[in-house]
Amino acid sequence: MSLWKVFRYVFGVFVAFLVATLTSTQVNAQASCPPSNCTYGKDVGRDYFNQVVGRLSNVPASDFAVDALMAWKPYENTRACWNPLATTWQMNVCYFNCIRKDAAGKCTSGVQNYQDQATGVRATANTLNQGYYDAIRKMLRMEAFDREGMRSALGTWGTCSGSSCNALLDQWQALWNRRGGPGPVLPTVFKNGVSTLWQDQSWGRANLKVCADNLKGNTVNVLFYRVGSSWKYSQRATSNCVIFWDMDGAGPLNSTTYFSRAALNQPPSTSWPIPMGEVLYDSIRRP
Repeated sequence: MSLWKVFRYVFGVFVAFLVATLTSTQVNAQASCPPSNCTYGKDVGRDYFNQVVGRLSNVPASDFAVDALMAWKPYENTRACWNPLATTWQMNVCYFNCIRKDAAGKCTSGVQNYQDQATGVRATANTLNQGYYDAIRKMLRMEAFDREGMRSALGTWGTCSGSSCNALLDQWQALWNRRGGPGPVLPTVFKNGVSTLWQDQSWGRANLKVCADNLKGNTVNVLFYRVGSSWKYSQRATSNCVIFWDMDGAGPLNSTTYFSRAALNQPPSTSWPIPMGEVLYDSIRRP
């Protein structure tokens, strides 16, 4: 064998060994759990949430959306790698904790550690894009502030439940009232507010009229309900009165009482006391 052939053989073996070593090192680094380049979720910055918003369904980029997600982060306060909202969405399957195990004791669900920011961003956006979190996405795109819907969504997420969500919801409400830049806080109390709930066409329709001195330019939200069913409506007022027509899409029932609650620039809740200045309450009963 010539010296040149020996050299080529030795060189080829060396290159193959080097490639195998580098590939093994790369795979081991990718599979590290937790990752060696971990940034705790509680420590990620605004850029992380800028990227999350960019992946959300029908949520345009805005400082408001990023501010809302940044406000959420401390309520998780997690040390899970690249996972500030502590989602359990599986990408490379590296558990920060275990929430559920199978019959054999193997973990099947838990908050995830992610290998890098890009992976965490995709997982967070994938989770938020699920139907459970429609109310949060509506808030992020500045479409509606459904406080009770977001309370339910936060409970599903696992951040909080019931009244323990009030602190975060209050922060989001403050951001919502300031959205679009500095300016007056949107009113939530009707000024000289009155409402009338009435029936017509032999109970073919149930209608509600809401009037207030400060109604024009603001949004009136209505909850119309009876035992077992409820309907939600929203209308931006172009004058100091608005009318909601034919609210009971399912039709009336005999010997049934119907209720309505109207709120200004926020969703009404059946848990509110009556009266409280932030709700206009009416009821009618079909004999």
